[in-house]
Amino acid sequence: SYRLNGVYGKGDGFVDGSRQRRALADIGFDIRPWEHSVLELNYSDYELTSKGYPGWFAYSQTLQLPDAPNPNRVGYGQLYAGVDMQTKIATARLKHDFSEDWHLVAGVLDQDATRDINTPVNSLSNNAGAYVSSFANGFAPRFKIQSDAAYLNGRFATGGVDHDLTLGTAGYKSQAYAIRTAATAASVRLGTATIAAPAIFPVPAAGPPNTRLNFNSSNIYQWGVNVGDTLKFNSQWSVRAALSQDWFHVDNLNAAGVALPGYSDHGLSPTGSLLFKPAPSMTAYVTYGSSLQAGDVAPGTAVNAGVGLAPYRSKQYEVGYKWALDKVNLTAALFRIERPFASIDPVDRVYRITGEQRNRGLELSAVGEVVHGLTVYGGLALLDARLEHTPVAATNDKRYVGAAKVKGNALLEYQFAAVPGLVASLNYQFSGKRAANDTNSQFAPGYNLFDIGARYTSTIMEKSVALRLAVNNVTDRHYWSTIAPSNLTGANTGNLLAHLGAPRTVQASVSVDF
Repeated sequence: SYRLNGVYGKGDGFVDGSRQRRALADIGFDIRPWEHSVLELNYSDYELTSKGYPGWFAYSQTLQLPDAPNPNRVGYGQLYAGVDMQTKIATARLKHDFSEDWHLVAGVLDQDATRDINTPVNSLSNNAGAYVSSFANGFAPRFKIQSDAAYLNGRFATGGVDHDLTLGTAGYKSQAYAIRTAATAASVRLGTATIAAPAIFPVPAAGPPNTRLNFNSSNIYQWGVNVGDTLKFNSQWSVRAALSQDWFHVDNLNAAGVALPGYSDHGLSPTGSLLFKPAPSMTAYVTYGSSLQAGDVAPGTAVNAGVGLAPYRSKQYEVGYKWALDKVNLTAALFRIERPFASIDPVDRVYRITGEQRNRGLELSAVGEVVHGLTVYGGLALLDARLEHTPVAATNDKRYVGAAKVKGNALLEYQFAAVPGLVASLNYQFSGKRAANDTNSQFAPGYNLFDIGARYTSTIMEKSVALRLAVNNVTDRHYWSTIAPSNLTGANTGNLLAHLGAPRTVQASVSVDF
């Protein structure tokens, strides 16, 4: 059997002159060589071009982040600037059923992604809103990933204890590329303007770096074996335990192909959960996990650009409760996550571990039909994300930039009994204020967003047809959708970055099944 999917879209954006083009081709084959086996083959090619949308705003730790301007206004981006990306993915997966209780899954993946990212970054220079606009640079122009995995799953019982066993192996090779000739500040500079009076700039003579002239700068290898088992002692008590042994190896190279310092390491990653069911519809659990993962690769703006850091070990503790009512599922979870945090040291510009990020939080969710015809999908997150053990005393135990203490979402869908197939929806998103710098001396305001929509499904000429209409950000709220350290994106125009949220937009579509 086969599957064929294609997507093509092209049109103007919400800023005069902005445009976007996307194209996807995807084909898959299922081959059944034996009665209880299937070989799944898939290949996809996706291209995305987006130009003319607002650029990012960068600012230093000491500057005040202004109120978010109108993203529709021309000049915060440039018509010739944006992103041009292509991703090719090929996969092969074999599934085989030995019996009703034992199953094998094995597969491989190959991904090749090229990225030409020259989005404008408007770097604020004073509290009055003046900025210098430049092409973003320092991003990896290409990366490749090859991965493989094989798992054997089986169910059996020993001495009155039911087991759900998994034995497996997984690994990958990640290749990161870097631009051969890095851009200078002058070659990517577009011009100066202010938030109150944005400007259109000519294309600079030198233009952005040629991302097609790149070299393989870092290769990260990871391979591991793992075993996991769920032991069910009775209808109330069960335990889930897993252990993996992973090996890491990193090769770093310069533009001439000369080897730079790398590393190799290995370690164990254990995970365990204790589950208790006080009633058939309720589950309480406690979970602990310690995970070893490959370290980040230094961005193009660091002195050690392209160099992979040593493996990170993160730890997570979680306690939760799940309750399945007649038509509504409720969940609650308390968690604590600890992981190393890497950034570019402001003193020597070396990308290294500069502290630890510690997240403590509570997540609540409710999904289901609360009254006849009305379905609710709701979630609330309370998060205390902080940086600890940083080299600067003023940033110790401060809230992580961009992480709101309160954030939530509620989607309501109502199906009209009098008009079969007609569903109306209301989506509400909210976020509390967010730290806007590492010392927490300023905060970006929170926001409330409302989306409304409707869909109508019917049969026309024996074909299933769906009509959809939605208005997002109904109140046209101007807000900063993302606040983050600039090192996370590779930009070299400031210490922090702010992204504008999309304005009010109207979407309409028609789909036909045939």
